[in-house]
Amino acid sequence: MTGQMHQYLSFDLDSNEYAVSILRIQEIRGYEKTKSLPNVPKYIVGVINLRGSVIPIVDLRLRFGLEKRDYTATTVVIIVHIKFNGRYRKVGIIVDAVNEVYDVPDNQIQECTEIMQEIDIRFVKGITTISDAMITIIDLDKVFNFKEVEAAVAVQ
Repeated sequence: MTGQMHQYLSFDLDSNEYAVSILRIQEIRGYEKTKSLPNVPKYIVGVINLRGSVIPIVDLRLRFGLEKRDYTATTVVIIVHIKFNGRYRKVGIIVDAVNEVYDVPDNQIQECTEIMQEIDIRFVKGITTISDAMITIIDLDKVFNFKEVEAAVAVQ
């Protein structure tokens, strides 16, 4: 039995490969300078105006407790939908580079243990292996503290 198939967009942070469900992705954009905000956590690097909507931008490296790195030509912002209090909110996540879309059956996603990860296990949906590469699947809804994200937007 193979399990239900889902598609995930993979991306790099440091030398690790992560993925998020493509059903949560609105678009992928090149990095652009953000408008910084006062009194927000370090990982909320600012906001952008996306076709009239104010979108908070989160540096996923900082959210995961990884070392900050300068943004380069391969740095991208993935605009994703996060569920909070029964509704969806757009948030941009900064990643080092986008890789590819993988088809992954449910039964190929394994539970993650703390020993396997350098990021907080609460952010992880599971781990899968594709062509000998271990890919960590992120649970977007658990990555964000929405009081902080909503406060960032309210500053506007």
